[in-house]
Amino acid sequence: MTRLWRWTGNIMVGIGALHTVVFLVVGRSQVVGMVRDGMVASIGGDEIRLVVWYGGAFLGICMVLLGVAVQHLIGETGRPAPASIGWALVAVGVVGAVVDPVSGAWLVLVCGLFMALPPRAALAE
Repeated sequence: MTRLWRWTGNIMVGIGALHTVVFLVVGRSQVVGMVRDGMVASIGGDEIRLVVWYGGAFLGICMVLLGVAVQHLIGETGRPAPASIGWALVAVGVVGAVVDPVSGAWLVLVCGLFMALPPRAALAE
């Protein structure tokens, strides 16, 4: 368990990919409508499209990109990612879990804790 910090970037990639896929599957009809409308300015005033795009796909993609960057940083330095990134993920996870307790925000919270609180031995390496 002490080496889980080494996988935090990959865990973030997994969370982001899962988030994106779930939202694209659940919001499939909205995504199809956006494509049919040509994608450019296809959200308009449609709140459901807004949620599917920004709440789902866009947020998930950003999580994947951050996870790739974190994993690269860990690979290059051999050290844990900055704790500030972990604490930011903890904050996002706590807010998400409070607002929607049955969501996957708990995954973000746990990943953030692994990143924010790596074992002391990892910090000494």
